[in-house]
Amino acid sequence: MLLSAVIISLLIGGALISFVFEVQNPWLKTIGWLAYTIGVIGGVSRFFIKPKTLGEREISTDNIKVVLGDVEENYSFSFLKEFGLNYTGYASFWKHVHGNKNCIYFTTNTGEKFDYEIVLENKQMKEDLKALLQQLKSNTNIKIEKSGAYSF
Repeated sequence: MLLSAVIISLLIGGALISFVFEVQNPWLKTIGWLAYTIGVIGGVSRFFIKPKTLGEREISTDNIKVVLGDVEENYSFSFLKEFGLNYTGYASFWKHVHGNKNCIYFTTNTGEKFDYEIVLENKQMKEDLKALLQQLKSNTNIKIEKSGAYSF
């Protein structure tokens, strides 16, 4: 978040100095162009940064398995009250090379709420998750919510 603020500040500040204000000082013009160029390069390079992997998850028709470090947790769908997906898309050149961050969230019968970010790397992963959700909807009594992009 801080990096985004720095990049936006460089872009806006550099653009103001270089394009909006008529600055007579050549050093200030050079610094403006340099700030603007660094902001553009920083903004474009964020597109290629791979998300950090914190753990792994496996979703089947019976349960959700989450491995974070050395801790492995299993959540059976028979003990869930709600299950939801906030879908933002899968990887593509026009969106994000490594995949958008999608979010799955669920509530157990005891009231515990869990929220995990997942990355769908390609269209096949999206279709597999879509088929799994359709199967869960027909086989279980839990409330399944979908939000985000409507293509899901």
